Amino acid sequence: MAGELSLATLNLVEETIATEYRQLAALPPYGPEVLYQVRDFRTLVSLHYVVGLAREMGIASPQEPVLSLPLGSNVITLLDLARVFATIRDGQLDLNAMRLDEGGLGIIARIEGPDGEVIYQPRHHQRRVLAPEIALAVSDILYNVMEHGTGRSAHDRVRLRSRDAEQDRLLAELDLKVPLFGKTGTANRFINAAFAGFLSDTATAEGFKPASGYTLATYVGFDDNRPMVRNTTRITGGGGALPVWSRLAAAIYRHADYSSPLELLDLAFAGADRVEVTYPSLGQVEIPVEADDGGVLSKEMVSGADQQPTARLVTFGRFRPDGSFEPSRFFQPYWRKGADN
Repeated sequence: MAGELSLATLNLVEETIATEYRQLAALPPYGPEVLYQVRDFRTLVSLHYVVGLAREMGIASPQEPVLSLPLGSNVITLLDLARVFATIRDGQLDLNAMRLDEGGLGIIARIEGPDGEVIYQPRHHQRRVLAPEIALAVSDILYNVMEHGTGRSAHDRVRLRSRDAEQDRLLAELDLKVPLFGKTGTANRFINAAFAGFLSDTATAEGFKPASGYTLATYVGFDDNRPMVRNTTRITGGGGALPVWSRLAAAIYRHADYSSPLELLDLAFAGADRVEVTYPSLGQVEIPVEADDGGVLSKEMVSGADQQPTARLVTFGRFRPDGSFEPSRFFQPYWRKGADN
């Protein structure tokens, strides 16, 4: 009858529980076969992994393995944030010291004596943290944030310039958007707003390479953590920190000529409105996604339609014969790559 169990069913449940208990009781109490069955243990291991990864990527501030860690409950500095985004850019952490806690902010490039002899120069250290495939995939996520997400307003302010008058005139006429990578951050009750990202300083005839360039991080907020709220105005990462970031990025492109390798005439004839991003060839594929539907697979790809998708992402996998996409697993624990350098 509905809502009732037979005695045989209850006996079967009891026997199954007893069998499982005997098997676990025969194992070492703190062995992996037992601990991996405990949900709280698996959660704690995962949190410690995130803390370890954060430190490997450049976060020097203490991090507690609490459940709200992914939501930003731990405090980090703006320098920590900048180092993380610099590591994402090419998968490698750059320091001017052997270890993170020995310092690593290279304010002093070198100290020279009266005769030009170099008295002091910090030793540059670099070690790989992320596999190149992971760095590429995450960089492309940040690229899409700037193209379709909370960072897209930066394209209204950032343009290429040139010291060559003719080149600069053509750049002004073309009004080309450049590849930008970044992410907004807004704290609860609007007490903090931040934006971090990077831009490229290496161009080829095809476009900009993201693995080399500048990493910028900006922050706005009150010293006493008052909410940045007045009447109906709410200051977010996109509304408060991103405009500052955009002005810094525009100043970099305004005071240095990074457009020389680009084929501007080809871009003009093609009617291009942007300079493309060029990733290293690691076997990745581009797949079209729905920009307004959380980045799910585009129906155009599955149906074979010829319409050009408005959004795409770079990942790894293969296309099935029916046109659908089968992703591949390319995750690697950070310690497998951290030992390379």
